[in-house]
Amino acid sequence: MKRMISFLLLCTFLCSLLVGCGTTSITNTGDCYIYQLDTDGDALVKVAYNYKTEDANSRVDEMLTELKRASTDAEYQSTIPSAVDVNAYVLADTELTIDFTSTYSDLAYTLEPLIRSAIVTTLCQIDGVDTVSFTVDGQPIVDADGNQIGAMTEDSFIIDFTNRVKMDQSADLTLYYASKDGNSLVQEKREVEYNSNTPLAKVVLAELMKDPQTEDAHPAISSDVNVTGYALSEGICYLTLDAGIQNQSINVSDEVAIYAIVNSLIELDSINKVQITVEGESESAVQTSQLSGLYEKNMNMVSQFVEEDVNEE
Repeated sequence: MKRMISFLLLCTFLCSLLVGCGTTSITNTGDCYIYQLDTDGDALVKVAYNYKTEDANSRVDEMLTELKRASTDAEYQSTIPSAVDVNAYVLADTELTIDFTSTYSDLAYTLEPLIRSAIVTTLCQIDGVDTVSFTVDGQPIVDADGNQIGAMTEDSFIIDFTNRVKMDQSADLTLYYASKDGNSLVQEKREVEYNSNTPLAKVVLAELMKDPQTEDAHPAISSDVNVTGYALSEGICYLTLDAGIQNQSINVSDEVAIYAIVNSLIELDSINKVQITVEGESESAVQTSQLSGLYEKNMNMVSQFVEEDVNEE
């Protein structure tokens, strides 16, 4: 099973709890995980699960049923809302396309990316499924700017998992957000708690997509932007973003978007340079500006510094 060894190690200290026949089991181990929404609808819970079927098509049907099943657990809810149904799905080679009813389009714009990430991450664990695409009544889904989202993998998302695991690490991060006019950076220091199995660079990227606590600042990276690749070698962070970075609707200059990422990552002791590519192309543009090689920290972009740490509640 793809990518499951590290997940199983992560869950060695999870509490064990079984629920009724025909429902998912919250256990330490399983064939895979089902990613469900927590009760607040703002994070995902990993629930261990054992397949009941053998072939890929049957497992797709099985997982979609479980993602929609009403939860009997007080700590999470079903991922696919009761109002949303699956019209059909097609698995061709290793490419899965799921067609939803029109009610999928009614999902809140803040909730839809989380639901989408849970479905894709659950289904991409199935041997024989490498990518997942969504359509609504036969039409490809689009982002907030009207761009088709296309095929997705489990690496398309930075997911905030609750994991039923204690957040056992904390870190003081120095993050960079956009100023009110979008032409410079605002520095913010924040204490965050995170799971030690999550690379700190991914924690930084997830925090950059959240709203800052500094007045008159806002994210330089839209939550619609997906990180499709991440690697760290000899102090260089290699970061691949999807085309969402090229069509951001937020008011920021290209340099602000780039250096919000670069400066924030280089604040980590393990990183001293950053390479950004868009869909694997190093010569792509962010919006109008061409990306160029390895980036180093640029403090000339910073117009406002925090005087004291801002602790995240």
